[in-house]
Amino acid sequence: MDSHIATQIRRAKRSKSTALDLSHLGLPDQTGWCPALFELSQLQSLKLNNNELATVPSELCRLESLSVLDVSYNKIEKLPTLDFDKLLSLGSINLEGNPVAKDLPANMVQQLSHPNVVPGKSQAQVLRDLLREASKGTSSSGANSEPRKPPVSNHGVAASAQSAAMPKPFAAAPAQERKASGEKSSFADYMKDLGGSDEEYPDDFDNSDDDGPKPSRLAADVRGPAGKQEAAVPHGVSAFRAGSDSDDTKPSWQVEGSRVASGKRETAVRALPTDDQPIYRASGTTTSDRRTAAAGTESAQNATAEIAKLKAQVKDLKAQLARSEKPAESVPKVDLARTLPSRLHAFDEDDAAAKLKQQLQDEQRKTKRLERDNQKLQDRMRESSMSLGGSAAPHIELSEVQQGDILSNSGGFSLIYKGTWHGTPVAIKNLFDPSNSAENLAEMDNEVDKLAKLRHPNILSLLAVHRKPPAFSIIMEVVTGGSLYQLLHSKRSFNIDACSRMPVQQPELIKINEYIALALSFMHARNITHRDVKSHNVLLSPHLEVKLCDFGLARMKSELMTGAMQFAGTPQYLSPELYRKQKYTEKVDVFAFGTILWECMAEDIPFANLDVPEIAELVMSGKMLVIPRSAPRPIQALIKSCWTLEPNVRPAMADVLDKIRAPMS
Repeated sequence: MDSHIATQIRRAKRSKSTALDLSHLGLPDQTGWCPALFELSQLQSLKLNNNELATVPSELCRLESLSVLDVSYNKIEKLPTLDFDKLLSLGSINLEGNPVAKDLPANMVQQLSHPNVVPGKSQAQVLRDLLREASKGTSSSGANSEPRKPPVSNHGVAASAQSAAMPKPFAAAPAQERKASGEKSSFADYMKDLGGSDEEYPDDFDNSDDDGPKPSRLAADVRGPAGKQEAAVPHGVSAFRAGSDSDDTKPSWQVEGSRVASGKRETAVRALPTDDQPIYRASGTTTSDRRTAAAGTESAQNATAEIAKLKAQVKDLKAQLARSEKPAESVPKVDLARTLPSRLHAFDEDDAAAKLKQQLQDEQRKTKRLERDNQKLQDRMRESSMSLGGSAAPHIELSEVQQGDILSNSGGFSLIYKGTWHGTPVAIKNLFDPSNSAENLAEMDNEVDKLAKLRHPNILSLLAVHRKPPAFSIIMEVVTGGSLYQLLHSKRSFNIDACSRMPVQQPELIKINEYIALALSFMHARNITHRDVKSHNVLLSPHLEVKLCDFGLARMKSELMTGAMQFAGTPQYLSPELYRKQKYTEKVDVFAFGTILWECMAEDIPFANLDVPEIAELVMSGKMLVIPRSAPRPIQALIKSCWTLEPNVRPAMADVLDKIRAPMS
């Protein structure tokens, strides 16, 4: 993996950044989709446009907070297959400029990048539906198929042209389907086809007792002048004679705007035969035929309007019925007692008492707010007084310092070297980030400021600083043993004194934790919160002397919950309130100290082999690590109290120090 890309990913992981831009880097699949990228679970925006990516892997679902994905102008040939049950926040995928986008409509590519708002659906659900629709479109677009020709009627006229001449209600598909299946069509079916409702027009509409007898078929037994019956035409449908003015042409009865009992659709004007008469259709070749067609169209429109009116009346009746069936509890009740003259004065007194009570509550809230503001001002005045007396570290030139071997890697952007400053052994912390971003410089200045305010035997001492571009360095006292993490989990790398025993016994580990608690208690008394307490940041001399280090994330009490890294820290040691991103205090250090104490008693790595989301779920639910029974009972009780979910119930660091100093029995 390219070192620049690795640096970008480490920087995003360290700062818990919600956006990462890896565009215009020419990344192929094996570099752009590196495993370290999928560990950035906090990412909300990921830009990988203008690269050489060929796929969008399914591992992307591990970025559960991702909302914007830009992979435009790559070489992606297939639509991404994503698990939207995990990507609940994903609302935009930009595929513009990829080969797969050429097979999609332009508006589909635009909708994937900016999905429309659909009521009742989240953006992720809308995006999932768009991808499904797009995948169907791409799978069917490649098939070679000829365009379908419109069906032709038995008179050689296209069926689409015939249906265009008909009113829309008469071109309904269910009638054709009923005829194909051999099912008889009733007037109720006709009404259902028009309105699309199975409830408003029951199937026994023709047999209603409220009306007179109705024909069982829509246009049955309509005969000519010589026939026996001529009045069986339903209401709203006109019947008339069609033919020429000549007596040579036999007239026939026409029914306009209707369909026959079998449900077959015809044109707006249709001829019904007598017993010995063939079917005639309006051909539009004579003036009489044109008048007949016009009259039929007008009558069909009248029938449609009548049906729409009936539907509106049915809906109104249903609404009235629903209102009449409301339970009595839904009707607002009038307090008649308030209208009685004997009760008016009593209710006035009740209203006055309620107003006074509300005013008292408002005043109490204002008083509490003023007390909090006053306490904040006092804390800030106390913090500002700590800076008096010129406690800033002296500035030196790098030529004054001789740099030696590497001691350790303190993080993603700095290395610690051995060195000598005017013959004195020192530790040199060098920032090697090539960008020297403002965020890293602010972290360095913050560490220098906090170390300059703290002078304690168990806190690493600041000696000098070099802050001139391009080199930035902090000169501190050197501790040559190693870290507490090395002592517990990497014993070979720890430089212990030859007279000391390995492995270190439990009483010695408890003593180390006592000095850690002493340093943290001193810091909290000085209104400073470390925020990154862990075994890596506890340095030990070869004789096991304790020095607390790495104050890059430390904040004054008044500075908590501010800045870009307000919820920063190491996942294995974070408290529940930090995972929930709630308001927090110096009690986050108490929770982390409890984890260090467990680590020393169990001699195991906290939450080993678990991902950050799994650790967060366990910590927030209170399912912490199993405390070893080999630890003394007072230590077991102390660990449990440090892990209390409620920060206000968690003990202060001074109380923790008193308990760990108490005799172990």
